[in-house]
Amino acid sequence: MYPDNVVILSKDYLGQPYAENNVYKVPGGEYVTFLEGTDYFSKNTFEQVKNFYDKHSEESNIVSIPVINGNTEDRLNYKFEQTRIINLEEEANNPQLHLKSCFIKKSALRNYKYNRKTLFEEETILINQLLLDLPRIGVIKNVKYYIRQIFDPKLFKNKTIQEKKYIQRIIFIKKLLSTSITKKSIVPDFIKYTITYYIQDILKIPDLDFLDKEEKNSLFEEIRSIIGILDDDMIYDNENIDYALRGFFIYLKKGVYSIVGEDDNVVMRSGDYYIDDLKKHRIWLDIVDIKDDCLVISGVYTTNFDNDSLRINLIKEDAGNNGETFSCDYFTYPQRDRSNVEYLGIPWKFVYNFEVSLELKDVIHNRYTFEVLFEENNIQMDYTPRIEFRISSYFSSVSIYAVIGEYILFKDSSSISVIPYSFRKLFNFEVKNIFKIIKSSEKGKVGAAFMHLLYLILYRYMDNKRIWLLNDRLDMVDDNAKHLFEYALKQDDGINKYLIVDKNSEDYKELKKNYKNIITYGSFKHKILYLFCEKRISSFLNENFFNPFYNDEEDKRKFYCNLVTAPRYFLQHGVISCDLTEQIRRYDHNLSLILTSSDLECQSFFDLDYNFPRQSIQVLGLPRYDKLTNKEKRKQILFIPSWRSYLDNDGELLKQSDYYKSIESLINNNKLAKLLDSAGYQLIFKPHPELIKHTEKFNIGSNVKLSINNSFQELFNNSSLLITDFSSVIFDFSYLKKPVIYYQPNDDYHYKEGYFNYEDMGFGEVIRNEEDLILKIREYIENNCIMEEKYQERVTSFFKYHDKNNSKRVYDWIKKN
Repeated sequence: MYPDNVVILSKDYLGQPYAENNVYKVPGGEYVTFLEGTDYFSKNTFEQVKNFYDKHSEESNIVSIPVINGNTEDRLNYKFEQTRIINLEEEANNPQLHLKSCFIKKSALRNYKYNRKTLFEEETILINQLLLDLPRIGVIKNVKYYIRQIFDPKLFKNKTIQEKKYIQRIIFIKKLLSTSITKKSIVPDFIKYTITYYIQDILKIPDLDFLDKEEKNSLFEEIRSIIGILDDDMIYDNENIDYALRGFFIYLKKGVYSIVGEDDNVVMRSGDYYIDDLKKHRIWLDIVDIKDDCLVISGVYTTNFDNDSLRINLIKEDAGNNGETFSCDYFTYPQRDRSNVEYLGIPWKFVYNFEVSLELKDVIHNRYTFEVLFEENNIQMDYTPRIEFRISSYFSSVSIYAVIGEYILFKDSSSISVIPYSFRKLFNFEVKNIFKIIKSSEKGKVGAAFMHLLYLILYRYMDNKRIWLLNDRLDMVDDNAKHLFEYALKQDDGINKYLIVDKNSEDYKELKKNYKNIITYGSFKHKILYLFCEKRISSFLNENFFNPFYNDEEDKRKFYCNLVTAPRYFLQHGVISCDLTEQIRRYDHNLSLILTSSDLECQSFFDLDYNFPRQSIQVLGLPRYDKLTNKEKRKQILFIPSWRSYLDNDGELLKQSDYYKSIESLINNNKLAKLLDSAGYQLIFKPHPELIKHTEKFNIGSNVKLSINNSFQELFNNSSLLITDFSSVIFDFSYLKKPVIYYQPNDDYHYKEGYFNYEDMGFGEVIRNEEDLILKIREYIENNCIMEEKYQERVTSFFKYHDKNNSKRVYDWIKKN
């Protein structure tokens, strides 16, 4: 399009350094920018930069623009609040790390070479060499540099590779220090701030097990020598450093910390700096609930003080001021955000998860507070902390009470109380709650106050109605909730059952035609039913699939969490074979049921410490399995690759991925096409729901049928062979004792391995390359697609039930519990 404006330095790929260091061969041009091939600028960027330089040509050699990394604002974008020249000698804490977002005077670059043969840290060296020459940088507010993230499966699977790269930054930090001293005889403050920001990723490395003892000692010496040149306030008051890391930063600089009793408090200090203060910490409650005639309270307390020095008690304060102490049980969660944190192998942040359960008969009319006790090195202290409530607890900053069964729970900033339910008490609490909402500064408070008032008006009428709400995905309704809904509707039990469906779903019209109890997601009726429902039953944990007060645009749960205390039942959308502790978190999802299909699957919840009560994990079988049948088996092969979470919302990254390439290659394989054609078979490509929006990126041959609207149930019943990589649909298909193939050419699946070993426990062969896959497909076709006997035996032993009564078992259990 622009033949006079594009100069090709080489048609051979000689690497980026060749192009970057030969920029001077290009005639003309005053400014240079280094655009990565996968990245892009926002519109009008060049015009804005040119206009800026026209006004400030003598004031700076570098002009920078904001960076958007994937969908995330770069952390250092704060310096772009207004378009201007920043004098780094006066405003030193404005690090510039990205070369690619800079426009540099060509004349200023003549004395430097850009050595990209090593690591991207050379960018920072070059930028700061230029800034040492002229410590002023131009910043432009209203344009952007967009980085398209490139996924590296090696880093995904092996964090040690990334950590080793971070450690190599030491070399570049030392080079930057050396350059500063050579040029200026000192290290200017703006260079110190750059180093302070830059070294964070090294300090965050959790452990150094990949280094031997000598290497560890050497690394610590290097880090301490670098940190030693930094001023204390550059660390302690620096908002560019993660808050939790600042204390550790100071500790490394000082080399020591101490824990001392001070003014009826316990503090952790390093020199004159406070690292932590015990009394500043609050308890956060995840669960406040009544289950099995017990008050159950679960929460977390996070400090820099070792958990071995702490103990948390619940204190009963009854009407006669007769205090009684209940010790809270300490336990650990496997999830990263609820685990202790180590920096460079040094334990630093401690997460104290706790739970206490009291019989209801002992808690009525009593007020409960928490007590935190500290004891270490002859220092003893106890105090009553403030309490904060997470949404999962039914309370929030604007929700002061909750009705659970026959009881009302209410709270203040430091206590929880329980009293028997009566409408008069509920009325009084609700009036107070409405006034609290109105007085708050929360966005949406007027609408919330109206809904609370409507709740109060309707309460007597709606309270006696038994309402179950069920849902699958919003855009695709053919999972366990729908199948359970169809079974439950036939039961004469006085319960009103409703299936929640998005009106834009392909299934909406058909369901509305066949059933009167279809509720439009987000409708006024949905909101009213949600406030008064007795049970919430879902195939998914995604709350935006069933909660009308929560979606991608806004979260209004804080207004309504106390009104919706109906228990949640998780039907699952497949058999769990991997470690889903990061997804199924008890402290986020207070579930009354997690449905499983196998004793092995059930046991995995306890082996992996999900920490749900045993009663919540039930082996009842998936309702959708009741409709699986072999009656309509056809000559079709089903291909259903699972999704990769790192590709969410990034179509460009998808096209670069091995995941995309392996799918594209298989559905366009000529050998496979000829094999299927000669045998009279058809390949059905069923994309994962998250992949559907990207199907136009695939070249789909005429012999491959793309299935978007066909139900999984229909495809399972009609197909003769299934190919997938890691998807749980393999369990549905295997349940019918039809042959399956695990085709796993890419080692980039985003879930951690669990109890299920594909080679030893799987229901088909694991294949890694396309050629072997086609041979295996040929073998199955020649054998009339019959599952091998050893795999049939595995299917029989894995599933607990094969009787087509899963829906009945699940319905009966939910109704009873």
